[in-house]
Amino acid sequence: MSSNNSDKQEDSPTKKVSQVMNNDILMEIMLYLDCHQIKRLERVSKQFRQCGQYVTQHKIEAIAINDFICLEYNRYLANKPIIYPIYKIPTNCFNRTDSEGFTFEDNEDTIVRLSEQFPKVRYISLAKYTPNYQKFVSFVNLFQHLDTLFIGCNTVEFTRYEFKQLGQLLSSRLKRFYYICDKQSPNVIKCIKNLTQLETLLITLETKNCIIQLFKLLPSSVQFLHIHTPCNRSIRFDEQLAQFLVDSRAKNIDTLYITPQFNAPALEIIGQQMNLKTFLFSSLIETNQWKSLEELAKNQKNLTYLGLKYHWFLNYRNTDKKISFPKVETLLLHFCCMDVLVFEGLLKSFQSMKTLILRKTAIRCIIDQRQHLEFSDCNTCFRHFYELVAKHTTIRKLVVHFEDLKDRTEVFCQTLNLMKYLRKIHLIRFCYDDHIDYYLLCQQLISDYIHYCHHNSDHKLFTFVIHNDIYLKIKSEIPRNIRILYNLYF
Repeated sequence: MSSNNSDKQEDSPTKKVSQVMNNDILMEIMLYLDCHQIKRLERVSKQFRQCGQYVTQHKIEAIAINDFICLEYNRYLANKPIIYPIYKIPTNCFNRTDSEGFTFEDNEDTIVRLSEQFPKVRYISLAKYTPNYQKFVSFVNLFQHLDTLFIGCNTVEFTRYEFKQLGQLLSSRLKRFYYICDKQSPNVIKCIKNLTQLETLLITLETKNCIIQLFKLLPSSVQFLHIHTPCNRSIRFDEQLAQFLVDSRAKNIDTLYITPQFNAPALEIIGQQMNLKTFLFSSLIETNQWKSLEELAKNQKNLTYLGLKYHWFLNYRNTDKKISFPKVETLLLHFCCMDVLVFEGLLKSFQSMKTLILRKTAIRCIIDQRQHLEFSDCNTCFRHFYELVAKHTTIRKLVVHFEDLKDRTEVFCQTLNLMKYLRKIHLIRFCYDDHIDYYLLCQQLISDYIHYCHHNSDHKLFTFVIHNDIYLKIKSEIPRNIRILYNLYF
């Protein structure tokens, strides 16, 4: 009888009394570690091994093959599914057939072992993976809990009929589908048509006709839609596309991200006929962007997340008429450049803003007026930019791309104390950004902030959030009174 009880305790580590720390606490800690770190911890003791194995078998819900882009690509997306921890499968696990990727045929045993090791997986990311259709179906069927599929570049090449079959196979299973490869987009639409439970769709489409075809076949269950077009395709989101979207079966869309630039009539149609909570868009620079924003504020009262890309507001007129987005808590400004008066008017429009996300955004130079359409590179304008943020907002979280702080970390640290409510600063990078540059920038920022704290007794303490692998490199340099969090998903 006693042996049976001990077996039960080993199967479920939560029931066993820990000699080092409570097992529940230990497993909670392990959830914030990379799977490879968990494997190393399993060597510490029997308790660590049992907890590590339990976490691996019952808690791992995501695996990435060949790439980490599933975590990097959606950095700015609101309401994105976060599944933690993820197992990034090392490339040395596979028999690589060439420099570009591997095939299922040469790695079938490895994939089967992974499905047995991680039976709870529901999120799979694939890149540079070249199976034929039958092998891909066999792969998908190994993971019975699959509900999220991310397909990256140079991956599947199926016929239209095979994509249609795949949609029928995954019809009742797939809730989130990310397809960022710009090849075969007409074929993959046939797959999407049959995904009756689909809630989230991110897709790369090459032509306007593909976008129209997608809108015609879009499942009614879709709530989150992100359409991306390649940089070399000059597709405009005009009133025809807008009308197809509002007339589509997807009446429940509340989150909309559109990469092609809107013209004014298309933006008006979206504003008047959709009820959105999240909207990220760019509009043509020759349109009256400020007037379009006024119309959007008038019609979209339930927005909580607004993203503006490539907005310059060249037709801005300083009037008493104010724009108001009363419920927007997150504002994203991506490649925006504007005059000081415009920037002040914009910030005043978001009374409830708690998070500000910035990427290559600045005010036009207030010193050199010749730089009318240029991003200002001077420290005076950089400082004034954040002084305006401090003056007109009560943000609690600031998200900044690391390249925007190059050679300016000292000035940036000096402006932080002006933001009375700011508590958390996220320093982000993209998957294609230089890893060494990011590491050096993080190191310099922490160093400058420590120096600032030493010389200013009234400094505030912030939480800096940086990428996990960078944190591991610089943690020995961080004083105890400065809080640093590491995260793979911010």
